[in-house]
Amino acid sequence: MMLLNDAKTIAIVPARAGSKGMPKKNFSLFAGKPLYMHAISQALRVCDLCIFSSDNPLALEAVANIERVLIHKRKKILCTDTSPIEKTLVNVICDFEITNKCMVLLQPTSPLRRDSQILEAIALFEKERYELVMGVTEVDNSVLKSGLVTGTGFTPVSTPQNCFSNRQSLPKVFKPNGSVFVFCASWLNENGGLASNKIGCIQMTNDCDIDIDDRNDFERASALFADRLKNQLDTK
Repeated sequence: MMLLNDAKTIAIVPARAGSKGMPKKNFSLFAGKPLYMHAISQALRVCDLCIFSSDNPLALEAVANIERVLIHKRKKILCTDTSPIEKTLVNVICDFEITNKCMVLLQPTSPLRRDSQILEAIALFEKERYELVMGVTEVDNSVLKSGLVTGTGFTPVSTPQNCFSNRQSLPKVFKPNGSVFVFCASWLNENGGLASNKIGCIQMTNDCDIDIDDRNDFERASALFADRLKNQLDTK
């Protein structure tokens, strides 16, 4: 069995028991198996090791004997609806005393991401000098015409020129989609979070970027996944 120190890439799959938008969503059956198991299976295909962090004892027991999977009992204080995922990541890194390793966050709520996209993110992280690499998706660029209001003052979110430009002439805008994050364990521990001025990204299409928050998201993702199977497309 591969030891932690021998692993080059380590995936973290977090799955807390609670969820306000959709109760027990991380453990709901998706295409025949729980969402978190899809993430673990994918992690083992693209990384050397997987750390499964959860406060669900049944799920921890279910994966305890899977080769190349380590279990992490997530603290209750890190399992609330307002708990930032960054604190869990730091806790995992500290508990396992991980340093200078390439870490890959794979959240169960993004079941449509492809193995190739994760590998692309890892390759970009290893090639360039980014502190963080993440998946992004194009969104409506009209946000560049917006601004923040303080009292009676208006401050553009981008530039004053964009506020008065035609939407067609505005640059493209992308947002993090939560599907994949790649970073160094030591950097995250020292930084205390994912915020950085050195972020790289891989662009993902809308059919891969669903971040399941509620039942509607779940049903939409299930339908898209089923279409892949029906059309004999690669689901990995």
